[in-house]
Amino acid sequence: MNEQDQQLNRSDVFEVNGVQFQAAIQSPIPIPILPWRKIPVKFGMFVTNQTSTRLYFNRSGSLLLMLVDEAGREIAVDSDILRPEIRSQPGYFVETTETQFFNFDSSIYRNFCNLQLKTFGEADGFYYFRNLKSSHYQISIIYEIQESWSRLLRRKRDDNYSGKGWWGKVTIPVNFHIGYK
Repeated sequence: MNEQDQQLNRSDVFEVNGVQFQAAIQSPIPIPILPWRKIPVKFGMFVTNQTSTRLYFNRSGSLLLMLVDEAGREIAVDSDILRPEIRSQPGYFVETTETQFFNFDSSIYRNFCNLQLKTFGEADGFYYFRNLKSSHYQISIIYEIQESWSRLLRRKRDDNYSGKGWWGKVTIPVNFHIGYK
């Protein structure tokens, strides 16, 4: 499947503290036939700054994911927080009226017969959802930054920092399908 064939399922738009959030995930997600062959999965959230100020969005400790199968059962998440890393910048800057896509580096692969979805959890290592199958799912992005944490980060930024730190909590569910319908 090439990038042009990928369709993005989008969630409803949620607005919190002057910012609009919308989750998006590729659907359907193809199932790799061979073990250990990783297939990239387009997954993340669109963020639109509706305020009159440039906003800073922290990447460290701000992301949680929850996956539910088509029967409504939550699928246990496994994480690898022993390898935390921040790729490139420690946060995102979004100018006023600008929309950005916060891309969560994700892939699907087979660990022998076990189908897994792996998502980079920003500075919190990786999230793994294991024992998946061809089915419908709902994944929820829970993005939260506390006001006190936002102020602390702003004080620690270098001279290149200008703008206000966004704080708040939003939960954004989006549906998708693994396998071909």
